Amino acid sequence: DRERTEVRFQGEWFDGIGLAEILRLCAGRTVQQLMQRADFSERMAAERPIGVHELLYPLLQGYDSVAVDADLEIGGTDQLFNLLAARDVQRWYGKPVQDVATFPILEGTDGVRKMSKSYGNYIGVADPQEAQYGKAMSIPDTLIVRWLTLATDVPAAEVEEIARGLAAEEVNPRDAKARLARAIVTQFHGAAAAEAAEAAFRRVHGGGGMPDDVPEAALPTGAEARDAVGFVADALRGVGDGRSGSELRRNFSQGGVTLNDPDAGVRLVLTDPRTPVRFTANGSAGGPRVVAGEGGVTVHPGAIVQIGKRLFIRCVAG
Repeated sequence: DRERTEVRFQGEWFDGIGLAEILRLCAGRTVQQLMQRADFSERMAAERPIGVHELLYPLLQGYDSVAVDADLEIGGTDQLFNLLAARDVQRWYGKPVQDVATFPILEGTDGVRKMSKSYGNYIGVADPQEAQYGKAMSIPDTLIVRWLTLATDVPAAEVEEIARGLAAEEVNPRDAKARLARAIVTQFHGAAAAEAAEAAFRRVHGGGGMPDDVPEAALPTGAEARDAVGFVADALRGVGDGRSGSELRRNFSQGGVTLNDPDAGVRLVLTDPRTPVRFTANGSAGGPRVVAGEGGVTVHPGAIVQIGKRLFIRCVAG
């Protein structure tokens, strides 16, 4: 409910905080209490270093709860110690203590690490519908039921039925992922968008083609060449895709970045993010839009950048 949502920034209370207030905050907890955190006690036992700044983190997070008069704080199970520490900080400042709710940590699209933008294994809530759908379809089969449980509002009875079907090999994992992908896109973009994203996914992955409606990115033309990673990053920004540099470099290393001219039948796979790329409108009339040479690659307006299996971007002169 946006009408009942209040957004606060830590700078409101931390920009003006002084040393006296920091010392007062620290006085409310003991080192022994902070060392009860499992990670700290394990590292101490293994004689691995613990930074002083790390000990301050639970206190500073707790001060957030003081500043906003928190009634309830929500976090992952890995945050339980910090959430409970915030109750002590609130009590130290004479505030009513908050309730705490923790939830399981959701594994990312790689199926190994927790979902994080830093790891590049996430689905962003503001991602375009086709990106959300495609990322959901890319997860390992082992995550289907967990994602249905933790990341969607699919009824529990249906999730249990899908789980039984997968275990008995009576349900195709691709069909189960499609149900998951539709549910995720529906939550953020609506049912009609989910249907459109599914249709686009099937066109690309079923028929081997590309979407009918390829988004365009307006890019500056010029004589100077630059690294491929910079060129592709500009194309991504042009269509509102804010993936991290580390994620983009991983796309290159996995052979997941191509420059295409469908009309000329050209498909050039880029594996080195340092490959020089020159985007120019000169000499493009009637010729191929992607030309590889000893000095790098020349790209003309109309060429299509493909990142992974799902994202296509048409480059136009800006």
